[in-house]
Amino acid sequence: MRQATGPGTKGVPRQERERRILAAATLRFGTDGYRRTSLEAVAAETDISKALILSLFGSKDALHLRCVREAGEVLVAAITEVLETSQAEYMASDTLRCIFESLRHRRYDWELLHDTTVVETTEGGRAALAYRAAIRSLAMDGTYALLGPSGPVDPVDRDILTDVWLGMLSALVNWYQRHIDEVSIPEMLQRCTTVATTVGNVAQIAGASRIGSVETKLGFGS
Repeated sequence: MRQATGPGTKGVPRQERERRILAAATLRFGTDGYRRTSLEAVAAETDISKALILSLFGSKDALHLRCVREAGEVLVAAITEVLETSQAEYMASDTLRCIFESLRHRRYDWELLHDTTVVETTEGGRAALAYRAAIRSLAMDGTYALLGPSGPVDPVDRDILTDVWLGMLSALVNWYQRHIDEVSIPEMLQRCTTVATTVGNVAQIAGASRIGSVETKLGFGS
């Protein structure tokens, strides 16, 4: 592994050094996972010495926590804005759009929050769990907006639809993250519509009369 010596950052303001380190650490934690990421790898990405990284952040766990907090705040804020501004029938597609747009600038945020190699005994692991819970809570609010107009909301239906939505969301976001350089956001949203339509057709065949067409319920219609 290439060893970083740090002279390239001489005279660089502390805030800029931290920004570079956080960007490199998010990339490494997002691609390799918490367990397999070392401070030496982050140092090599930035040409900033491990000693300087430790002086700025204190430890690998503290650096990971900062990365998780940045990723979580960005994603939760973006999804919250969708719920506050979008019509119910467009919430799902608008949520996907805002996440895809965020990944264009911060490609590894979603993977960072869903890293299976981090244990919940670390501060970063607990923070990631809390942000995932916040995203689930927002999803619950979205499903209530979708089911509410149909009459009284059955809590079991709401819980099931939330799990279905989060499963689809994770699958679509993970696929997009892997192919982000090959697929435009409009093309990806169109593919999401195709997937939702197909799932909706399967649900109708299976007799899911309460949930109905996933395409309609999840807001992928034109």
